[in-house]
This record gives sequence, C-alpha cells and structure tokens, in this order.
Amino acid sequence: MEKTADNLTPSQQRAVVARGNVLVMAGAGTGKTHTLVERCLHCLCAEQPPASLEEILVVAFTEAAAAEIRRRLREQLEEKLRAAPDEPRWAEQLALFDTAHIGTLHSFCLKLVREHFHELGLDPQLAVLDAGEARLLAEETLNEELQEHYAGQDELAEAVQKLIQIYGGGRDQAIRRLVLRLHHYAQTRPDADGWLARQIEKFAAPAPDEWREWLLGGIQAWRDEWLPVLENLQAENEKAADCLKILQKLPGEFSRKLAAAVLAEIQAASTVWPARKKTVLLKPLEKFFADAAFLHSLAPVEKGRDPLAEDWGWVRGLMGALVRLTQNFSARFAARKRDDGVLDFHDLEQFALKLLWDFAANQPTSVAEHWRQKIRLDRKSVV
Repeated sequence: MEKTADNLTPSQQRAVVARGNVLVMAGAGTGKTHTLVERCLHCLCAEQPPASLEEILVVAFTEAAAAEIRRRLREQLEEKLRAAPDEPRWAEQLALFDTAHIGTLHSFCLKLVREHFHELGLDPQLAVLDAGEARLLAEETLNEELQEHYAGQDELAEAVQKLIQIYGGGRDQAIRRLVLRLHHYAQTRPDADGWLARQIEKFAAPAPDEWREWLLGGIQAWRDEWLPVLENLQAENEKAADCLKILQKLPGEFSRKLAAAVLAEIQAASTVWPARKKTVLLKPLEKFFADAAFLHSLAPVEKGRDPLAEDWGWVRGLMGALVRLTQNFSARFAARKRDDGVLDFHDLEQFALKLLWDFAANQPTSVAEHWRQKIRLDRKSVV
C-alpha cells in the first residue's frame, strides 16, 4: 500500500488510496472530512503523474462541511510549501486553490446552471431561493392552483373537489400537504415530469396489474423470510412445524390461486392450538400469523370478487386526481419561478441533471463529456 497519513485507521487508509467507483459509509464523528482531505492530498502527492487541484471535484452536502474541507486542505498545502519552499508545485496548487472545485453539491449544480443558462432558457441574473422563501412561494402558487379548481367545472376540477371532500373531509389542508410532499418526492426523481406522467398513466389503467405483481412478490418475499425461521423453530415448536409443512407447498413460482389456498390453510392453523400451550407456541409466531392474515385478505379471488380490484376501483380516481393536481401545480410553480428569475434547490439538481444527461438518447450530454475530460474520473469525492 502506498504511504498515507500515519494517523489514519486501516479502513480510512483504504478509502484514501482506493480508485475507481468507491462508496465509503461512516457515521457522524468518524473522521470522514479528515479522510477526504487525505484522499485529495494523496491524489496531489502520490499519484503518478500527480493530479492537480483543477482535476479534482469535491462536493459536500453542507456549507459547513465544504468550508471545513477547504480549510484543512489549504492548511495542508501551506504546510507542504513551508516544508519545501523551493518546490514550485505547492505554490502552483495554492494559486489554483480559490478556483478549485470544492463546495456543496448545490454550489456545483449552480455553477453548471449559470454556465449554461442560455441552453436552459433561464435569466442570467437568476437568484436561488432559500428553503423558507421557496416554501412560501410554493404555498402561494398552490393556493392559486386550488382556487382555480374550486371555481372550475371541468373534469379535473370536479375530481379535485371530490378528493377534498372524501380525503380531507371538506377541508384542503391535508390535500395541500399531500401535493407538496408528492411534488418534493417527484423532484428527487431523475425525470420529475416524466415520473408524474407515468403515475397518471398507471392510475388510468382499469385493472391493478402492477398491484397483482407486487402482491405475488410480497408473498414470495414473506415465504423466503419465514421458511428458515420456521425450520429453526420446528424442533421445539410444534405449531411452527405445522406451518412449515404448509408454507413448503409454495414452490419457487406460484399462482395467486395457490398462494390464497396456502394462506387460508395457515389462517386455519392459527385458530387451533394444543391445550395450555398457545401462549408459549404463539409468541415467536405472532408476526408470521399477522402477515399471513394481511396477505390472505388480498390474495383470494372468490365468486368474482377480487379485493385488489375493489381497492383499485376505489382509489385510482382519487389518486389520479391527486397526481394530476400535483402535475399542474409543479408546472405552474416552475413557470412562476422562471418568470421571477429564481430557482430552488430542486431546480438546481434537476437543471444540472438535464445538462449532464440526455434522457431521450439515454446517454451523457456534451456538457458531461466536457467535465469527464476536465475531471479525472477516479478523483471525484463526495462526503
């Protein structure tokens, strides 16, 4: 292993010298910032050929962490210059320091957006809203959106009014919270607009095909979780042994009909217990039977009655209205911010991603290729 700082632990040393795609997981106070600084120094000192600060990208999630990284790295470079004043490399690196790519994730996104504002159709003098300002503007915009639906008589307006009556009991506070939560969640997706559009398409489907897939997947995961548990319990728990035999009737792949039959058998087994043994035998199986009861409530299709289809028929109209309301709000909010020449933190992420990834072609953009050439790919660091 190449030489690193003497005060690093073995795992920190591995993080310092590792190259390629590396994920380091560590809790608070474990020395992540110190390790990252040492990693940067290792790139500057030990690499062959040595890296330069202009080839390294370091992003942190908070301003405090980014400031600490900059402070420590500058101190280390100044110390190296004092130790070797005739070495021009350290003076050169210190001269590059103020323009080094070290900051928060959002500051890097803002740099990209400002450099390419014309491609995004944005105001070159754009400002970034803080969290409080963004929240107030979002609430004001949502209020405008809801007022239109209260006064409207089209299909969506009626659906929104129904949603408020059924879910909110005639008051819109709960719906406002849901819209904002759904908007914020969508903004964490790579393609926020596309994700909302896909949800609307899903809720327009007449049958819960995806739910049915999820149900079978959930039953399969539940079976895989409990088979080894029941095997370990069977020697000392006769009820666990009985349930194991029943659960083993489910093969690797199974139909919903077979799953319903097995779950019904487990339900029946949960009602019959040896005399004076129920409390002892049931204790390690309480969650097993509770899960089985829930899955059994969804699995059977009897006499033309499908619990999943019934639930789907009840919720899909309301959920579709909620997602369409969120979609309209998101578009109005984006237009409002564009008109005002402002962005929020979600916009910084979304616009930066738009600059770096071509979703239609499913490949990096020319901007991304430029940064690939500018930044050595094995010298990106996140803390």
